[in-house]
Formats: sequence, structure tokens, C-alpha cells
Amino acid sequence: MADPEHPLEVLHLAVPGVNQVFALNGNMVVVGNEKEVSPLGLYIFEPDGTFVEAARFGDFYVAAVDFVDGYLVASGYNKAHPRICSLDDPSHPALVYDDGGPEHWSGFLHGRQYVQIPPRDLISGNTVYTRLDLTAPALPVEAGTFRADSRLVAMVDDTTAIGYYHVLGNALSVLKGGPASGYWTAAVISEDPHYDLNLFGGCAPPYFVISDRLWILEDRITP
Repeated sequence: MADPEHPLEVLHLAVPGVNQVFALNGNMVVVGNEKEVSPLGLYIFEPDGTFVEAARFGDFYVAAVDFVDGYLVASGYNKAHPRICSLDDPSHPALVYDDGGPEHWSGFLHGRQYVQIPPRDLISGNTVYTRLDLTAPALPVEAGTFRADSRLVAMVDDTTAIGYYHVLGNALSVLKGGPASGYWTAAVISEDPHYDLNLFGGCAPPYFVISDRLWILEDRITP
């Protein structure tokens, strides 16, 4: 991307299967299928794009995979969050942590913090979220709680988060605040509050990609 108008492909990995979810760590890639319960695939690749399958492991629904200090953190829904695996031996991944309690429905990673989301029927205007500190990924420790008035799906930075506003169902929202004070909705995309039409595609605040369109967050101007 040195020349943004003329991207140059430097590597292509023709990994088989349906792999919407993936994570890279050096010459290792882990892939998964977010649509169904299936094993994760671990591949070792070379600079020329050739690769070998080192392992297939797990058998669960996975919504996201990320690396923290060489450990794989797998997120899912309904008691599948987070699962943490050691990949010191790529051919034999080892599960070192599995928090699949019913008190959390899903979660997501933000830096070295893992945010645990409560079940949907508990989401309200004052929902409590739990944080895990993954400074030592194999030994997560509780790092406190915070509140938010939307169902969080991502933390952009320490002052901005993305969620679905609880009052309008699946209306995507931008929240302001932080883990210490909590996050509170600053703006809502409510033109057509349906899940498929309110997808978060990334951001560079104050710009947000929502529902395949580019939005800018501005202060409301009142007469």
C-alpha cells in the first residue's frame, strides 16, 4: 500500500475451505469458519505462497481469532469465549484457558484486554461488562467491570466504542467514554435498524464505515 492508488499484492495464500475468520503470526496463519461449528486450521506458509497444514484443532463456532504474544485467542458466541491456545508446537495446539460460563454470551479482544459480553436478555441501558487482563495470556485475570448503554461489539480506542443501542434493537451506535467511566451512546444510525443493514466495517474516528457507507461523527448543531 506504499502507493494507495496502486496496491501491490505481495503474497496470496490459497487456503482451502470457507475461512472468513483468520489471524496471522509470523509465517503462521489460523483460519476458521464463522458460519458453523468446525475445527480451526493452522497453516505454515513460505514467502512464495506455498503452505502446509500443521494442525486442525477444536470443534466450535468461532467469531474471531487473534494472537497475543504467540497465544491464539478465539472468540465465539454462547459459552465460547475466550478460548486461549498455546501454539509453541504448531502441530499440537494446546488449550490453556477456556471460560465458557453461562454468565457471558460473547466477547472481543481490545489490545491485551478481553471484554466479556453478558447474555442478550440482560442487555439494558446500564449493562455491566467484565474485563480480563491478558498480559499473561495463559493466565487471564479479572481486570474489573464497566457499564455501557449499548450492546458492545468493539472498542476502537480508550475513548470510543461501537455497539447496538438497546432501545432501538439493532441500531448501530457510537459510544464515548472509557473502561474507568463506562461508555455512553453519542450517536445512533437509526435510518434502517436491521442487523444486515447496520454492519460495522471499521473506522478512523471521526469517520466510520457503517452499512457499506462512510459516515462522519459531528457535534449536533442546534439553532
